[in-house]
Amino acid sequence: GDSVGAPPSSGAMGKLDRTKLKANLKLTQQRLQVLKSKRTALAAKDGREAAELLAKGKDEEARIKVEAVVKDEATVEAYEVLELFVELLLSRLDMLALSKKCPGELHEAVSTLMYTAVRHEALKELGVIRKVLGAHFGKAFVQAASTNADGSVNGVVVQKLAVSTPDVSVVYKRMADVAKQYDVAWSAPVAPDPTTGVFPEYAASATATSSGGGGGRR
Repeated sequence: GDSVGAPPSSGAMGKLDRTKLKANLKLTQQRLQVLKSKRTALAAKDGREAAELLAKGKDEEARIKVEAVVKDEATVEAYEVLELFVELLLSRLDMLALSKKCPGELHEAVSTLMYTAVRHEALKELGVIRKVLGAHFGKAFVQAASTNADGSVNGVVVQKLAVSTPDVSVVYKRMADVAKQYDVAWSAPVAPDPTTGVFPEYAASATATSSGGGGGRR
């Protein structure tokens, strides 16, 4: 039987709560639009402030701002993929309701939303979606999707929502972009490799000022 206190549908697969699923997919759509606008505005503000810092020679402070820009822009890219998946599920509610197992063509979309639900609290309706689909497709499916056990979660979402310091190459390149955009004369303290375009690890001067050597490669 069911474990004490668990909802009856938590173990066995049940009928899909279509109304709840549709409502929360729509709410997720709205929230994604709001969060995308917010993140985009934040990235623009941080970019502008980073340019001002670069103009004053405050490279280290600018770098921290640009790291935030890179993270915000990455999150927006993940949100765009999630939006496509939400739209896909909204257009396939009948298919979901009629299927006892998650249909192959929806596997990536469903898995990605479940995976994101447990890692990105800003999208709170995804938690409801995860429960509704979990009650329909069963605990084992939810578990596999939430941990990306079978590798079916969208790679862009996994990469862009990863909580880590952006790679130094990416940050320096973005700093150069910001400097160019705001017409600030600036060049990275180290040059990129001429063949690969990749920057080496932080220059000694940069590491000395950041806390404990900061963000070398993962």
